[in-house]
Amino acid sequence: MILKPDDSWMWKFDNTQSQLSLELGSEFVFQPHLKRNKLVAFHKQTMPFSVDDAAVYYQFLDQLSNTSLPAAIKVYWILNAITGIRFHKPLMPQSWFFTPAATTEQPLQGELVLLNAPADGQAKYLILESNSQTSLCMLVDETHQLNQCKQLQQFDLIKVMNDRVNLIEHAEPLREVG
Repeated sequence: MILKPDDSWMWKFDNTQSQLSLELGSEFVFQPHLKRNKLVAFHKQTMPFSVDDAAVYYQFLDQLSNTSLPAAIKVYWILNAITGIRFHKPLMPQSWFFTPAATTEQPLQGELVLLNAPADGQAKYLILESNSQTSLCMLVDETHQLNQCKQLQQFDLIKVMNDRVNLIEHAEPLREVG
């Protein structure tokens, strides 16, 4: 079942537990993966799920429509992606962890791509933001070992130069990931 954003959706920040959540009406609460130390400062404890948030939600849903992922996984990925776009502290590119791609293209927001780390091979990422130079990527695989000291966990973000991004052919069905 695909959830549809509405006026009752509300971002909430609990200062006592340093936890961000998204209330999806009166019955559901989504707890994003984003850790407190990665969040921007909050000036309000509650904020509505905005029209911009809803637009990004539907754009990501459209981009993921040609995958064979279950609806619940798509929604989970998308809500974590919107959380990252809206509340993650800015990042500098860390392209040195990845090998260059054969060709350089600017990926689209919501597109699935592969990044290749010599230590662990390829992993799937979702493009959260992209411009002509860089892309903000969210890991959708379970983990990705970047080198001996750095490992990303599912839904962690990293920014890379576009010459590191490998586009995934949409002809291949994407199997369920974590």
